[in-house]
Amino acid sequence: MLAARQGAPPALLAQVIEKVHLRFLAAGLGTTWAQTLERVTAHCPQIEEHCPALRDYLTAAWMAGGHWRQAQRWLTSRTQHPGDTQNSARLLVRQAGLLWWRGRWSQAYRLALPAWYLAVKHHDALLKTRTARLLLLITWRQGKVDEALHWGEQSLKACPATQSQERGRLLHRLYLVHLARKAYSRAEDLASQAQAHLEAAQDRVNLAHLWADLTDLYIQTGRLETAQEALYRAYQLWQAMDDPAGRADYYRHAARVALALGRPNQARELAHYALHLWKRLGISWEQHRIRAFLQRHWETAAA
Repeated sequence: MLAARQGAPPALLAQVIEKVHLRFLAAGLGTTWAQTLERVTAHCPQIEEHCPALRDYLTAAWMAGGHWRQAQRWLTSRTQHPGDTQNSARLLVRQAGLLWWRGRWSQAYRLALPAWYLAVKHHDALLKTRTARLLLLITWRQGKVDEALHWGEQSLKACPATQSQERGRLLHRLYLVHLARKAYSRAEDLASQAQAHLEAAQDRVNLAHLWADLTDLYIQTGRLETAQEALYRAYQLWQAMDDPAGRADYYRHAARVALALGRPNQARELAHYALHLWKRLGISWEQHRIRAFLQRHWETAAA
C-alpha cells in the first residue's frame, strides 16, 4: 500500500500481489488483505492491466472474510477482456464457489463444469486442480459420493507435486468424502497426509478446518478424548484469525463433541451460538443444518 501511494510501477506492485496473496489467505487475514487490495487499486487504477487475476484475488479475499456481497461486487463490477477465456474460467470458479457457500449446489455445478473444460483447454494445472476440487465439494454435498471421488482423482492428477497447500486442501476434501462412506481407515490416512501438506504450507486456516472436521471421525470411532484435543487445536488456530465461517463451524463441531461427551445443556448452548453466527453470515443451509441438529437431539432427549 505504501509503495502504491509512492507511485511504484504497476508491474512491480502486481509481482508483490502475486507473491503474497496466498500467504494472507493462509494466515486467516482475508478481510485485511481485501481491504489492502482495494486501497492499492484506488491508488493505482492501472494495476489490473498488470495483474489479470486481481478480481479473482479480491473475490477470494472477501469470501475468506465472509463478506459475500463485496465478493459478488468484484465478480460483476469489471468488464471482461474479450478472448480472455482463462481468466473467465477463474471467475466462473469463484462464482460457483460463492453459490456453493450459499447452498445453491446445482447452480454451482452448472458454472464449475464449463470452467473445468476451459481449464483443460488451456492446460492450466492449478485451475484444473481447484475446479475439480470444487466439483468434488459440490457433488459431495449433493450426496453423489462416487462422482465426488471421480473429481477428487481428477484434481489429484492435475495438482503439481510442489503445491503443498493445494494438495493439503484436496486431501482434506477427500477425507470428508471417505468419512461419508464410513471408510474410516482411508479417511484417517488422507487426513494425516493433508495435515502434513498444510503444515508444510503454513496454511493455518485450512489446518483449523481440518482439525475441526477430524472431530467427526473421532466421535464416530469412539475416541472422545482425541476429539476434544482436535477441537482445542482448531480453537487455538481460529483465535488469531479473521475466519468468521470457520468460527461458526467451530461451534457446530463443539456442540457435537459436547453431546458425545454427555453434556447436552452445553451442547445446546454451543449449537445456538453457532446458529447465531451463521445467521450473521447469511448462510441459510448451515442454519438449516444446526436447526436439524437441535431438533433431532433435543426431541430425542425429551423422549
